[in-house]
Order: sequence, then structure tokens, then C-alpha cells
Amino acid sequence: MSARDLNSYTSVSDLIDRTSPDEPVFCYWPEAVRARASDFVSNFPGRTLYAVKCNPDPNMLRWLHEGGVRHFDTASRAEIALVRDLFPDAHCYFNHPVKSREALRFAYDLHGVRDFVVDHGGEFDKILEVLGSEVLIEVRLAVSNRGATYDFSTKFGAGHDVAAGLLKRTGQVGANAALSFHVGSHSLRPEAFVDAIAEAKAVFEAANVTVRYLNVGGGFPVDYDGQVPEIGQYFDAIRRGHAQLGKWSDLPLYCEPGRYLAAHGMAILVQVHLRRENALFINDGVFGSLSEVNVMKFEPPLIAYGRARVLRGEPVPFKIFGPTCDPQDELPVTFTLPDDIDEGDWILIERMGAYSNALTSDFNGFGGRTSVVIEGVPGMDLEAG
Repeated sequence: MSARDLNSYTSVSDLIDRTSPDEPVFCYWPEAVRARASDFVSNFPGRTLYAVKCNPDPNMLRWLHEGGVRHFDTASRAEIALVRDLFPDAHCYFNHPVKSREALRFAYDLHGVRDFVVDHGGEFDKILEVLGSEVLIEVRLAVSNRGATYDFSTKFGAGHDVAAGLLKRTGQVGANAALSFHVGSHSLRPEAFVDAIAEAKAVFEAANVTVRYLNVGGGFPVDYDGQVPEIGQYFDAIRRGHAQLGKWSDLPLYCEPGRYLAAHGMAILVQVHLRRENALFINDGVFGSLSEVNVMKFEPPLIAYGRARVLRGEPVPFKIFGPTCDPQDELPVTFTLPDDIDEGDWILIERMGAYSNALTSDFNGFGGRTSVVIEGVPGMDLEAG
């Protein structure tokens, strides 16, 4: 489906007035996506790779591309094929540290992928056996994920000595070498990048091989329910760390943001199907598009829309239950909403473009969703209520 196939509305109120939706609706603001991408690509001191896993909707990818994104962090055959079908000239990086032999052949032979991540000798050997040395091997270094919501180092990343050894082997077999790390998703510490780059420098010194680039990963946070450091603080920290790399201070920098680029460009419109005292039963939940709220335990920005009336009640906390018959379908946080909200009213859950539609399931038959375009930018709808 192309963006022009999506129905367009002047506002969320317009969407409600014209369709009265009783299933969740993904509301996209294309201009917000383009602007976010353009700002990031222009200000990050290096090359920006969008992490496709965050939101693989083809329209999201097109809007990011229109905003200047030309490189993509892909982790599977499906993601590589999606990107290459949309943008034949795009550069894909196979950044999953564990890949099947068939996936390696698919990426290399059919789609021209040449950059492959490893964090273990077994994966290194696999790549050489399947593809030979005409590749770039990007060694993933495990670094501290302190201050991040998701700790990636428990699953991926090589220790200092192993990473240095893999870089040495890369040079010995004649392949191109690069190094990467990830400070953890939704990191609240800009200094985490300074610390990680210092660890990368120690690996460079131990390996003593030519390296093509340093990939500083993702982790750039989104202001869901409180203050987070400005994105400029992260860019400044990365520049400081880069300047301290000594003879590697001219090394090109790459990054692979997902959440930061996608979150603000989409909201989810849900409907209340029952109010039971201080609890609301809505048509989306932890098995659907709200799994991130469940895991990260944040209350996102909310706007309530009344059905044929304006909601004027005082804001109060409500327990939120999803639509399935599973008792675990309950959010771990409350939603603060007008105390006169009731069955049939709607809630716009903002900044949900990251890890929402990508993780949605059809469990219990509740998989129906629609995507629409809202004109303008988020926050411009003044007709709520």
C-alpha cells in the first residue's frame, strides 16, 4: 500500500466525526516523520541508518526516505527485501549478529549486502565459509547499558578481548573491518556514548588493524512521560568521544536510530468499550499495539475525545484493560483522563510510532487495525473533547 492509498483527514476530530472507529487506528503525521528525519540526518555527525524493526510500515519508510534517510539497519531477509523493493539504491546493513547461511546468501547474492555484524567466532567463520572475504565484518562490542530501558548487552556483544581478536582476524583474512556498539534502547545518559567510544578506542589499540567506521548504535530516547535530555546533548557527547579517539578521530561515524525517528510521527486512536468504576476497557492492549507501554511502564501523552459531547471532567487516573480474555492484558500504569469519560469515547495515545504496529499480534482475534494520514503536525488538533 502506498501513502496515497491511505485515507487522509484534517484532524483526529475529523477522523472521528467521519468514521466513528470501533477498532484501533494508527494515525500518521507524514510531515512530522520527514521533519524528524531531516533534522537528525542533518545534525548527527556521521551516517544515519534507520532501524527497520522499529516500524517497518512501508509508508513510514517512504517518509523517512523523503526526510533524507538513505541507509537502513536490517536484521532479516524480509526487512532487506522490503527496503530494497522500495528503494533499489538504498544501502542495507545486515546488523543482526546471528544469521542463517541461507539468509547470508540471500542478502549477498540477491540484494548486494556487504556489511555484516558478528560478535562471536562461530558467526565469523560462518560468513567466511558462505561468502568469503569480499565483505565488511562489523564486530559488535558489548558496552555498559546503564541508564537504558532495554539492556542489549545481555544478549549481544563481544567482550573487549574477543572483539579485538575478531577485528584482528578480519584484517588477517583480507576483509574490511568496522566496530559497533549499542548503549541500550531509550538511554537517558548522553555520557554513555562517551564511555562506549572510550571502550572502542581500547579495542582499536589492541587490534591494531585498519577500521572503516565506528557504528555508535541507537539508544536515542523519546520524551514519553517526562523530561529526557535534548538530542543535541547526545550529538555533543558523541562528538566529544570521537575527538578523544586519537589517531582514529577521523574515523567515520554511523548510528542506527529507530525509536527517535519513528515515535513522534504516529499515534494510536483507541475506543473505550466499557467503564467499570475507575477502570476502562479499551480495544487495544499489551498483546496489541501497547506492548511497549507494558514493558517500559510509561504513561504516554493522551488526548480524550467525547462521543457527541465535550469531556469536561477533572483529570483522574484510570486502570486500563485491553480487549482480550487474558487477565495479563492490563497496563502496568494508569492513564490520566477526564473523570466523565465513558463507553464509546476515544483516547488518542501519542508518540507511539515505535515498536507498536511492529509488535502487534492477532491474539484472541483482536488484530484489526486501520492506518490513516492526519494533515499538519501532532498537537495541532484543537477540537478534542
